[in-house]
Amino acid sequence: MEHAEPTRKIDAYLEENWETMVEDIETLVRIPSFEESDKATEGAPFGPGPKEALEAALEMASDMGFKTHDAEGYIGFADFPGKSDTQLGIIGHMDAVPAGPGRNFEPFPVTRKEGYLVGRGTPHDKGPSAGELPATKLWTDLQDPRNAPTTPSTTRFPP
Repeated sequence: MEHAEPTRKIDAYLEENWETMVEDIETLVRIPSFEESDKATEGAPFGPGPKEALEAALEMASDMGFKTHDAEGYIGFADFPGKSDTQLGIIGHMDAVPAGPGRNFEPFPVTRKEGYLVGRGTPHDKGPSAGELPATKLWTDLQDPRNAPTTPSTTRFPP
C-alpha cells in the first residue's frame, strides 16, 4: 500500500503540531485587526491592528522557512521557493470586522467549544491562513530527504 507511509507521516505531523497550529490561530485572532483610518501611519496605512496582524503572520511564515516581504503595510507575502519562479498563490487576509453587539462569545480571544474554535477570524480568514502555512511546509518535508525539499512552483501566501 503505497499511500500508507505518507498518511502515517501526515497523521504524526498533525499529532505533533496540532497545538502549535491552534496557538498560531489564537495569536492571530487575539489581534483586533479592523481598519482604523484615523490611526493610519506610514507603514501601517490601515491602522495599528492590521499592521500587527500582518507582522504576526509574516513572523509565523518566516519561522517555518518562508521568505517574507512587507510591502509598506499594504500587503505582505511569504514565499516558499519551488523549482520554478511560477507561483501558486494561496490567498488569505488578516483583517477582521470590528466587534459589534449580539454575540455569544468575546470576539478577539479564541474560545474552544465542543471541538470548534470560536473567535473573530477563525473561519475567515485567519484560521485557514494559519493552517495553509504548515500544510505547505509539511508537503515539502514529505519529499525525498536526499533531495532539497522543493515544490514544482513557488508557493506564495499573501496574509
